[in-house]
Amino acid sequence: MAIIRLVEASPGAPVTYALQNPATLEPIGRFEAADAATVRAAVVRARQAQQIWAQLSYAQRAARLDGIKRRLVACSAQVVATIRSETGKAEMEALAEVSAGCDA
Repeated sequence: MAIIRLVEASPGAPVTYALQNPATLEPIGRFEAADAATVRAAVVRARQAQQIWAQLSYAQRAARLDGIKRRLVACSAQVVATIRSETGKAEMEALAEVSAGCDA
């Protein structure tokens, strides 16, 4: 898992975190923590999406999951690179995770 560190910020500024590759300690990104209103809005959207998903037939769900699998395979090199940078895993280990995700 990536190393997550709190970035010092001035009062009133958004809370920001920096990510580091655990194997190399190289910086790999930053993100801002969501405020309470943003989290509440995300929960509302997730609940709405679940209701839509629940109305789909098994075949419709399978078709959507197959589409996701195809996109995952198409961008697997990028996904493997992200897994490696965030976890420090070897390439074959990261590729095994992507493959397992496609077989699920």
